[in-house]
Amino acid sequence: MKEITRIHIARTPYSAEVDAKKALEEYLAAIKKSLSADDDAMREIEARIVEILAGRGIASEGVITHKEIEAVEAQLGAPSDFADEDAAEAYDDQANNVSERRLMRDTSRGVLGGVCAGIAGYYGVNVMWPRLVAILIALITSGTAIFVYIVMWIVIPPARTAAEKLQMRGKPVTLAALQSESKEEASEVPERSKPFVVLVRVLLGLGFITTGLTAVAVLVAVIVVRKPLFGYSLHDLSSGGMLASIGTAYVGVIVAAVLFVLLMGLGAYASFTWHLTKRLVVLGSVIAVLGLVSFGVAVGFGVYGVNQIHQKMDQLKVSDTTKLPQLSGITGVTAEDNSSVAVKYIVTSGAPYATITHLRGQNTAKVSVVKTGDTAAITIKDEGTCEYSNYECNSLSGVTIYGPELNRLTVSRGGLEYQTVKVDEMSANISNDAELTLHGSFVALTADVEDSASLSASDAAVQRVMLTMAASAEADFGTVNDLALTAPTACATGEHGQLSTEGVSRFTVNGQTANVAGRDYATTMPCIMINHW
Repeated sequence: MKEITRIHIARTPYSAEVDAKKALEEYLAAIKKSLSADDDAMREIEARIVEILAGRGIASEGVITHKEIEAVEAQLGAPSDFADEDAAEAYDDQANNVSERRLMRDTSRGVLGGVCAGIAGYYGVNVMWPRLVAILIALITSGTAIFVYIVMWIVIPPARTAAEKLQMRGKPVTLAALQSESKEEASEVPERSKPFVVLVRVLLGLGFITTGLTAVAVLVAVIVVRKPLFGYSLHDLSSGGMLASIGTAYVGVIVAAVLFVLLMGLGAYASFTWHLTKRLVVLGSVIAVLGLVSFGVAVGFGVYGVNQIHQKMDQLKVSDTTKLPQLSGITGVTAEDNSSVAVKYIVTSGAPYATITHLRGQNTAKVSVVKTGDTAAITIKDEGTCEYSNYECNSLSGVTIYGPELNRLTVSRGGLEYQTVKVDEMSANISNDAELTLHGSFVALTADVEDSASLSASDAAVQRVMLTMAASAEADFGTVNDLALTAPTACATGEHGQLSTEGVSRFTVNGQTANVAGRDYATTMPCIMINHW
């Protein structure tokens, strides 16, 4: 029976026999004296003693006997062996004193977890090469290799003590080596404090914060502004039971957004502190997986809900037919669209009529026609209200007018889509803020596009165009043989119209032949930007 006492080595508690405690104290004192070791070196030596004891089955709270102290001295060497450098070098060169290499993460020299630094230490190469290879593999695999890096980060243990770092490089773990490693670490500038790394830390942290704030702004827009994500706003959730799926989708999006913000917060914390533990990696991975699942659920329920709603809307959609005898024999139309639905005019050879599509019992459009000579004034306006959202009512509603061929067309308000097969001559006037879209074939087109109005003929085949444009007007065409443009040469600052074509064979601007080889006529047309695609 022997008396024991409590001690701690490198902050690891043990019970030790009294004579073993005394022998260990004398051994450590002799080491410190022989090597003139500082406190850092002594801490590394104590950490190595803890590793040796663990190798002999003496864990924390275990009992240390005199036999264990002798084993420690046998493995590390007697202090007298290191009285001078020559003796230390001779001891280091002894056979069987080289440690077996161990793959570990070198966190002290690492930039992101120390995986590449550990590999460099294990193979004895410059750390730049593993890092370049890692970046190259990540680019080749489109980022898939990042997950492999994370797994290696979790699986490979870190080299925390000087002894572990010596083992990582396959060097002998001796007293002199421990002291040398300790001094080298003390003299090194920490990786996280190097200027380039500090810059990377700050930029990464700010990037994570900016991304997180953007996600917060989008989340606030979804909740407060109720901007539609699936074509329907949060207010629409009261419209019917089928919209419960859309409600679930919105909840999924909100949960995914919150988890994304948390993930960005973890990223910013890790960037600014430059300290990423396994616990932090695991937590971030769990948040990322939950966020992806939430987003997937949101998309799934959203698509399902939208399909269900579209089926319901299709069942509610009806078309009313209205005869328009006033359009018989006309050659010109003045259209005023005061409605919120799309309006089309399709050339037909039969009796004129209009089809009005709307949701059963909901808002519909009313068509009024007043004929004067060979010209008809067509007015379209909304009638009634809609219980559903504007998206549902407007996108599933419309007015299509079937009438005779026209050669004069004026759009004074709103928008009109004109569709024909082929017409020799067409004269079009588009008033302020109005829109006209042409389909079909036109031999000659004369168009006057006023301020803030637009003419779209990119889906039409037009051979010759005489175009007059205001400073803020827009027009686009496909390939045109002849295009004569009349445009202002003086306009307000920042006021520029836009003319786009796929190509022009002959082009004149205000009576002057223009160089069609160029793509931008801004220098000769101060108020109109002209672009060839």
